[in-house]
Amino acid sequence: MRDRKYVLDPNDLQYKQVETSKSVKVLRGFFWFLLTVGAAILYGTIFENRFGAPKDARLREEIERLKFDFSMANKELEANMEIINDLITNDEVVYRPILEMEGLPESYRNPGVGGVERYRELDGYSASYIMKSTRMKIDEMKNMLEVQRKSMADIESRYGEWDRMLTHIPSICPVQVSIRKGDGLMFREVHPVLGVSQYHNGLDFRAPIGTEIYATGDGRVSIAGYNGGFGKCVEIDHDYGYITIYGHLNEIIVTKGQNVKKGDLIGYSGNTGISTGPHLHYEIRQYNRVKDPYNYFHDNISEEEYEEMIRVMQAYSN
Repeated sequence: MRDRKYVLDPNDLQYKQVETSKSVKVLRGFFWFLLTVGAAILYGTIFENRFGAPKDARLREEIERLKFDFSMANKELEANMEIINDLITNDEVVYRPILEMEGLPESYRNPGVGGVERYRELDGYSASYIMKSTRMKIDEMKNMLEVQRKSMADIESRYGEWDRMLTHIPSICPVQVSIRKGDGLMFREVHPVLGVSQYHNGLDFRAPIGTEIYATGDGRVSIAGYNGGFGKCVEIDHDYGYITIYGHLNEIIVTKGQNVKKGDLIGYSGNTGISTGPHLHYEIRQYNRVKDPYNYFHDNISEEEYEEMIRVMQAYSN
């Protein structure tokens, strides 16, 4: 009833119902529709500004999670960087000095990762700084690891050569250490046999006939037989400019051209050649320059230690 309207008709003095036209009804309905939509938009805008849209909230949560992940990644990268720096320290302070290798220049180890424009594609994000920092650390680590990989390859190659050199350079006594020693490097005014002045270029061991003689380093037999005043003699070429000579032997059990290992039995002592009695003449030369054999073996080990050393070497060479 309240939706109906009545007006007084002056002609007949009666109240009559007012009929609303369809166009008015349509306009009125459209007005209320616009009013409802506007109110909804207004309330929605106020809510969004205050609380945020659900999609935006999810995006903000995702951004915060990514920031956290980047932060954790940076901490992990820093820990790995410490490990790399430890490797570099060992490389420069331990391995290279021991192997007599020059250190790598700082500019080679840390070549840099480019200018500010390198990470331009990461600009404009709320987490741009942390994203750039992470990328820069990753690129820096890549460079450092590549340099370290090449360095370790060089060290490994050098170590292999160094290890070979250590086994080839004469470094043990050719006879049991308990055997008495005679003349070493000296100038003899009168040679005991020849009676003339002559320089003694080696170290004599007063070894009874039949004493075992061992190669003092890896190498190849270059002489195995009579060799002038040395009598029955073995000469070994050890590479790196080194040769060793074992003179006045009674028996030789190696042949010319044969490869021998440090600690291998090569013959037995005797009294052949120009000699006044049973002994071993042992000589070391490097690039034809006489070296003092005393500087190439330890003389302070026991007989048992020497025998164990020879046993281990022979087992290793087999």
